[in-house]
Amino acid sequence: MDRHWEVEMKRKLAGAISAVMLLLSACGVEYQPTQSGVFIKLDKSLEGAYIETFDNENYNIEDLEKMGQEEVQAYNKEQANLEFYSSEQTENILPISLDSVKKEGNNVVVRMSYQTAEDYSTFNADDIALAGGNTIYTENLSDTMVDLTGEFVTVTGETATIEEIMSHGDYQLVYVNYEADVTVEGEVAYVSTNVNCNSKNNVNTPAGQDAYIIFKKAGGIF
Repeated sequence: MDRHWEVEMKRKLAGAISAVMLLLSACGVEYQPTQSGVFIKLDKSLEGAYIETFDNENYNIEDLEKMGQEEVQAYNKEQANLEFYSSEQTENILPISLDSVKKEGNNVVVRMSYQTAEDYSTFNADDIALAGGNTIYTENLSDTMVDLTGEFVTVTGETATIEEIMSHGDYQLVYVNYEADVTVEGEVAYVSTNVNCNSKNNVNTPAGQDAYIIFKKAGGIF
């Protein structure tokens, strides 16, 4: 085999692999929570993670899973007349899907998917109230029904005007008025000054305050 040809093929293959990896990274981020929180997707659906220390005296995984299945099925029946608790059971789009209930290390981890932020807010109303509020909302800036108020900064801490932010109509807004750990499928561009940024796609919001996160697709292409 010609050595030059072999080197050239390896170079092209490496380039193709890099392009694929870049494309995959631009499509978003995988949600790998280490604490309870919510993941906001680009399609405006949500994932919820509930992580608590496993107590052998009070927890039984099978019982927890059964209870979760019953609660989710009841919600789906009431909201959409669909008597399922998991998207694996039906081709219909469910308001909520119970994805998994597992013991991981010393924790019990519950993962759920929500079709809309309204489904998330409604199903978790009691927990959200305990966290100091009642609402989570997401929509593109061009279509939002929630007005931006207060002071804003970029993810690097520079002052940003509401006019500047609203010029990015295809960026996605997340509004939260309770204490929450929020991860987005993309990169945070702007936040209200009461939001704490932990990384390019994860923030914490305070209890009882209007908090805003504006994010874009990873890689800056939206």
